[in-house]
Amino acid sequence: MTGVQTCALPILQELVPLRYQRMSAGPFAFLRGSAAVMASDLSLVSTSGLYVQACGDAHISNFGLFASAERTLVFDVNDFDETLPAPFDYDVRRLAASVAVAALASGDSSKKARKAAKHAAGTYRTVMGALAQMPRIDVWNLKVDASFLLKNLGTSPLRSEEHTSELQSRGLISYA
Repeated sequence: MTGVQTCALPILQELVPLRYQRMSAGPFAFLRGSAAVMASDLSLVSTSGLYVQACGDAHISNFGLFASAERTLVFDVNDFDETLPAPFDYDVRRLAASVAVAALASGDSSKKARKAAKHAAGTYRTVMGALAQMPRIDVWNLKVDASFLLKNLGTSPLRSEEHTSELQSRGLISYA
């Protein structure tokens, strides 16, 4: 049985052809639908050995903005159906791979895709280093909200004054 067939076991068998059809749309679609294949591949390489309750499917489409209890938008992982105890670097490697695959799918060169993946992994390392220096209670209470993202997006179209004003007027972000 192939890794892709193994991925399909837990779903309704009548949906398997639809899953394969969607996965065949392109490299990023395949990556999105094949977390178990990648986990199997990653099990063959050296890891940190530091186990966590991993997302299991950490690719760039599985992160997003959500409304918090305080009625602000927060950024976080949005897919936990494949969570499992695994070395933390499985998620980091899958995320970096998804950045590279998405870059290639959008027409970027291999060099740019590699640079983007390295940047994603480097940013993860930098943030984890900063979090390790913080008191645990501050880490527990930390949230990445839309205001933070907009301040740190660089020249993204999401940072336009019009877009920011709309979010502020709806009470979804603040710069307090």
